[in-house]
Amino acid sequence: MSMLEDTIQDGSIIAVVLLVLLIETIALAALRVSTGRGLPMAQVIGNACAGGCLALATRSAIIGEGTFWVGLWLVLGGIAHVTDLTLRFRAADGPG
Repeated sequence: MSMLEDTIQDGSIIAVVLLVLLIETIALAALRVSTGRGLPMAQVIGNACAGGCLALATRSAIIGEGTFWVGLWLVLGGIAHVTDLTLRFRAADGPG
């Protein structure tokens, strides 16, 4: 079996996915803080939470943690996604 197959089958590939997500989140936050441009922090965090939950649901499914954990991560990811979308629509509508 190749190294890639091993990292997928044991779920450790998700650690790489989460690391990339963390780096992306830090970069977006740094852009926002340093320049005032980019997504508002609430949207950055909401997007990262949704993506992280989906990655953890995938890991749970890969390693056979059972439907409870897969379902929990999917529900939490869905909540984060709806929260993120709500924030984006409110921002698009503008003040008041």
